[in-house]
Amino acid sequence: MFEALDRFRDLFGARPLFVAVAVLALLHVTGRPSDRAGRYGRHQWGGVTTFLALAGVASLALYAAILIWYTLDRHFFDYAEPSVVAISWLFRLGQPVYHVPASAERYSHIYGPLTFMLHGWILGAFGPGILVSKLLSAAAAAAGLVLTFMAARRHVSAPRAISLAGVAALLLLGFKNFSYWTRPEPFQTLAVAVSLAIAVAGRGMGAALAVGLASGVLWNLKITGPLYSLPILVMLERRSGWRACATAVAVGMITAALPFVLFENVSFANYLYWVRLSANTGLLLSTLKQNLEWAMYFGLPLLLAYFSGPPRSIEPMWVRSVAALGAGMVVLAIAAAKPGAGPYHFMPFLPVIVYLVAWGTKDVTSNTLAEPMVPRAAIAFIVAAITVAVAQQSIFIATMMERHTRDEAADIERFARAHQGVVEMGYGTTEALSLARPILVFRTGTYLIDQPAVREHQLEGLEMPRATLDALAGCRAKYWLIPKGEAPFAGRNAYAAVFQRPIFPDGFRDAFLASHTRSGRTEYYDVWECTASR
Repeated sequence: MFEALDRFRDLFGARPLFVAVAVLALLHVTGRPSDRAGRYGRHQWGGVTTFLALAGVASLALYAAILIWYTLDRHFFDYAEPSVVAISWLFRLGQPVYHVPASAERYSHIYGPLTFMLHGWILGAFGPGILVSKLLSAAAAAAGLVLTFMAARRHVSAPRAISLAGVAALLLLGFKNFSYWTRPEPFQTLAVAVSLAIAVAGRGMGAALAVGLASGVLWNLKITGPLYSLPILVMLERRSGWRACATAVAVGMITAALPFVLFENVSFANYLYWVRLSANTGLLLSTLKQNLEWAMYFGLPLLLAYFSGPPRSIEPMWVRSVAALGAGMVVLAIAAAKPGAGPYHFMPFLPVIVYLVAWGTKDVTSNTLAEPMVPRAAIAFIVAAITVAVAQQSIFIATMMERHTRDEAADIERFARAHQGVVEMGYGTTEALSLARPILVFRTGTYLIDQPAVREHQLEGLEMPRATLDALAGCRAKYWLIPKGEAPFAGRNAYAAVFQRPIFPDGFRDAFLASHTRSGRTEYYDVWECTASR
């Protein structure tokens, strides 16, 4: 079943522009002659608006259902989620968010510090747990959608704003579930929605300060953060002037820098090192092509908004805002073409796109519709979004249903309670059984090996330091849990530039086997005990 779902996702889950064009061509060919001739009447327009409304409401309900279902499940789906949670707890304990390159620890990622700090504060306040970290991301995702609705509501009726927010939810479902995973993306989208809501509703220096604070959070989360702020700054300048815009930029820069200044365990020098190392991996032409296709697909609603009414009804400031959005998307398409990146980086633009569509269509009715192609193109856009969402969610739900049959978290907790000494999560040839590893970090406050980080480091040409091998051979961890029946640390790297190279070098695996012996097993894991100090 998984192979069939993967083929379906490969065919339709990454080609929304292709699907939209194909659906539009089909609608044109099968439409009535009067429709093709350009006489698209009120009856058809009413049917289109009803379809859009139903699709929007259904998408909101489905998004909410999947969000709640996933949040309450103790299993992670994405391999970076447990990494974020584990590092967040280390931050809470005062340990480095970004370790030095020669450190024995191998866990540094290029996400901005607030990604880990926000989760660390929540874990500290409510107690460490997978559910707690998931709830924070889910709350950010829900709040982002609410603010997106409120921004659209400034220009259109409540039913139309709900439809637009629903379309945003539908598009979010097409990005797997990045919008509420324990990653930077939920906070990015929320920060964009907050700064947008303030920029289009407030005035003066108060609005500038608030936009600056929200923008600073956004810029801190990822190095590409300022690209999402370009259209928002244009809108702020429209209402409050260029001085307010300059103030927002200054406040944003200060806010983004504060975590590096205020917290000793958040090193700017180390963060910059890992970002520069990641930048050296180059760009993939195939990913760039895919990103540009997604950028054009995201531009379709704005194109439809422009042609839906008389050209002179479009405000010049709307055009300027769209131009700023387009500039940000083009640059982002290039930046997100590095290995491991991709179209999901466009997701934080959604609140801005929804707002601009609402603004551009605020006066459009069946009586004022200027271009008869618009309703059919709108249907094609939604059908493509549905197709992509189904392709992505089918594999997601099937995977989570399979993982729900296991309870490795309880298995890990039972072993840790029954044994003295540091227990670390190891890795075999697969990775799914390692996703509950934050449970061990919560208990021990140590985290030596993060396989997603090691995979990235290998792609970046960074060798495993001697300190890591010494920590391994010196029994820094007494026990390692390896997925049952799998060779320890035998996974291979799927990145094209290092395709199928062992993630862990021979020296690492030799050091492990020389100092560890398989001493038992649990329901899901083989237990490897360090014997070097005996």
